Amino acid sequence: MSTRLLSVGAQANPALGLAPLPSSEADARTVARVLPAHLPGGGVDCRTIGSGTSAEFNTALRWLYDPSAAVRHRILYYSGHAVMLPSQSIALALSDSDTSDARSFITAGLLGEYLVRCPKSMHTWFLDCCYAQGLSFSRLPETVQQMLDHRVFASSSVASRTRAPATGALLSPYTRALIRGIKGIAYRPDTVDLTISDLAAYLSAEAAVSGFGDPYLRASGSGSQVLFQKRLAPRSVIGGSRPSRTPPRPRLTVVLGEAGAQADTIALKASAVEEEVARLDGRSRIMLDLSKAAAGYLDAAAQPALLEGIDARKVWDEVRALIDDRHLMITGVDGDSIPADIIGAADVHRVAGPNGDDVLRTFTSLGIAAEEVTGRFVDDILQASAGSHQEMARITQTIALIRRFDGPSMDDSAVDMTVADVVELVDSFDGRISAALALCACAPGVYLPLPIVLGWVSRQLGAGGARLRSEALLSLFLRGSGALVTEDGWICVPTRYSGVFAALRPEPEKDFLPFLRWSLSVTAESPDAAVGRLQLLRAAALFCEQHVGRHDYAPVVDGLLALCGLELFAASRLHSWLPIIDDAIDWIGDRASARFLSICGHAYRLADHYDSAGAIFMAAAARTTNSIEELIVRSGIVAATKNSDGFSQARLEELSAMAERVQEVDEKGGETAAWAIAHLLFQRANVDFARSRWDIADSLYSNAERMLAGHSGIESARLMVDVLKGRGDVAIHRDERGECVRLADRMLGVVSDAALDRLGRVGFAKVLQFMGDLARRRALPRDMAEGLVDHGQVHAAVYWYERSLAEYDAQELLLGTLLCRFKIAEVWGIMDDYQRSFECHLDLLERFHDLGNGVWEYKSAVCALKLFPFLEHPHRIRAVSLAGDIRARLDRGTPSEFQQLWGRIALAAAGAGKEWEVAAGLARNLGLLGLAASLDRRSLGKWIFAYY
Repeated sequence: MSTRLLSVGAQANPALGLAPLPSSEADARTVARVLPAHLPGGGVDCRTIGSGTSAEFNTALRWLYDPSAAVRHRILYYSGHAVMLPSQSIALALSDSDTSDARSFITAGLLGEYLVRCPKSMHTWFLDCCYAQGLSFSRLPETVQQMLDHRVFASSSVASRTRAPATGALLSPYTRALIRGIKGIAYRPDTVDLTISDLAAYLSAEAAVSGFGDPYLRASGSGSQVLFQKRLAPRSVIGGSRPSRTPPRPRLTVVLGEAGAQADTIALKASAVEEEVARLDGRSRIMLDLSKAAAGYLDAAAQPALLEGIDARKVWDEVRALIDDRHLMITGVDGDSIPADIIGAADVHRVAGPNGDDVLRTFTSLGIAAEEVTGRFVDDILQASAGSHQEMARITQTIALIRRFDGPSMDDSAVDMTVADVVELVDSFDGRISAALALCACAPGVYLPLPIVLGWVSRQLGAGGARLRSEALLSLFLRGSGALVTEDGWICVPTRYSGVFAALRPEPEKDFLPFLRWSLSVTAESPDAAVGRLQLLRAAALFCEQHVGRHDYAPVVDGLLALCGLELFAASRLHSWLPIIDDAIDWIGDRASARFLSICGHAYRLADHYDSAGAIFMAAAARTTNSIEELIVRSGIVAATKNSDGFSQARLEELSAMAERVQEVDEKGGETAAWAIAHLLFQRANVDFARSRWDIADSLYSNAERMLAGHSGIESARLMVDVLKGRGDVAIHRDERGECVRLADRMLGVVSDAALDRLGRVGFAKVLQFMGDLARRRALPRDMAEGLVDHGQVHAAVYWYERSLAEYDAQELLLGTLLCRFKIAEVWGIMDDYQRSFECHLDLLERFHDLGNGVWEYKSAVCALKLFPFLEHPHRIRAVSLAGDIRARLDRGTPSEFQQLWGRIALAAAGAGKEWEVAAGLARNLGLLGLAASLDRRSLGKWIFAYY
């Protein structure tokens, strides 16, 4: 095993009189379950101790630090009590620890002695206990410590053990944060690796918000900085070769001919890259995006990449953008399809057809000795393969399959068997095979979860025939048919055979929509659940791209985009999925369903095309066939107009009309009805929140939360994040900091449980943004009064806002990016960087104006003007020029009462003396008594940067 993990939960110690820690054993079990799934390299040997004795712990430590075991990484996790002994040393307390026997404790010195036994391994400790920081110092000399590759993550959260919302199990705050970070929240956008520094930064930022002990990190040595990795899609990462001693090759390598293992080997050897290479799907921009998400690929990191089967002009534009700063390999293309400027800069190779040695090696890998294969037989296989490595592999696998049942003799007739012949043969053994292959042929080249495919076939298609009970035998049959099957249970139909497999069943494309609907509804607890969902989304996107414009497939494409369009938007960049929507809506036209049009409306809303979104939502409203659809569509109308016309009377009338339908929808029940009602309540709450009616808004948000309770679908999870954030925004305005922390914890829990860091990145970005809002509010004195700034919270706010900004930017969502910049500019004000804050707000003022977003244009003008007292003279002139527009809006009564308050504060800060009294009165009306007191004193403090 390359990694050993010892996870210990010491819950009680009667002799020392220490209070039991009900979470410790659950902490240890959770760590033992989650960590191995995210450790790079695989091969994890794990042991767990719950409330064990010191003897049991010592035995486990001897196993963990056995110098005779070839272990690359040794990990110790401990949750429980630690004490300071009379000798002033820090020690872990086990169930039988007693001060009368020093050997019943595990001291820091003893841990250090174990550690030094294995100087060639990488060591990591996660300590969740009192005195955790002191445990990171052993009695070993500093010079010895520096020789070890060792890192310690320590925190004390034992005093505030809380109940984890998802499972009801007790988990400590520190361990819960650790688990969430490792599963996905701590990773930077589009990267698969979680480094020491990224994990430490995340834990520190969450500690600042959540309130558990500020984590301590001590690291020494020069080993790998990567601790954990996201789960990856099958065949999404391939290994590189050793560096070549020949002169450096060009950064672009093109391998012409058939894609596959042979092309991969040629590309890797020619490029001479040492590190892992991400395999990406180049068939279109959205397939490229989704394969990046599945491979955890980060453009900014300049990681080597292999693009397979480029088949779209805009993907070549992506190649041009990547070509200058990384090793880029392209396979599965022919020379005529490559633009002249790209092939002219490339190192070009070609895949040669298989030879006799290739055939013999393939037979050997299938358990057939080369001596059993005659030269004539090899020649027959090469002739039948017609220069294709894929076909050669299929034929040899077919022979191995037949040999399994017909004995050791080699039958020449097997060489001439077509794919259809083989499927007909194996279908008699298991009737699920042809149905499974036909379904997979609808998305060729995409690996799908084999258990889900077989589950659908067994439950819905009623495939007959005997069932192959052995998974190994089933894989053998599928490979013999020409499919690609991985050891860990994924199946892919090569594009080469997709037409043959699709013909196995009548119109399998018509089965693809119900298959996908069922597959996406299946909830799996396995570590690969999020990856499986991403692969299903890739299949849906590929199907839509290949079938838009094809006769009779409009209902299927309509249904697929209605089913998973929002998930596609959340998992890929705007400019990748928007062309699909443009093409589909033009092609489907009058045949479009209300649900499909509603999805398109949301697409244009996310793209900040508010007029188009409103028009499409109105068209959807005219086609609704039931009250649930009508409620969903009309909620979309309200959402689409939020950033264009504010909260007009027309919107309020729309909401009132919708409210009359709630009872009818509620009676229908089910998750769709619950989602529709919750979405309506959420939109109504947004209106009241923007009108500064916070009590009403909070009540509506709470009702929406109750409607979603108990529903585990991905759409419900994404809406739940929005609803919880709405409640959090209310709590921030009320300065209810404890409630904010509770809601933030719930949001992070929803993100982690539903894998929204990969499947709902808009919602994930909103959560990160809220964490920044909370940290910014906690950095300032309560009730927006005067007082000292908490700089730890300021740094946490910067961390969360920058993470949110990176997420929005990665998805090319302009509005979210601008909102994060707005909030970061306010933090710069807290940090006394007034000029930088002012210049940012001026830039945002123009950007929001160009976007047609009057609400945020007004807010940017207010923020720029309220900086007046802190600016030098030239900037003051520019700031005061904004006062006229702000005053005009206030005179018209356009902004809400809360926005009017801040407009008055900005005017007062710029020298309009009478505005102080008006602003103080507005603050009292809103219940902001601390702020009102500051305004009465006409005293400007850091509270002025508490504007949201």
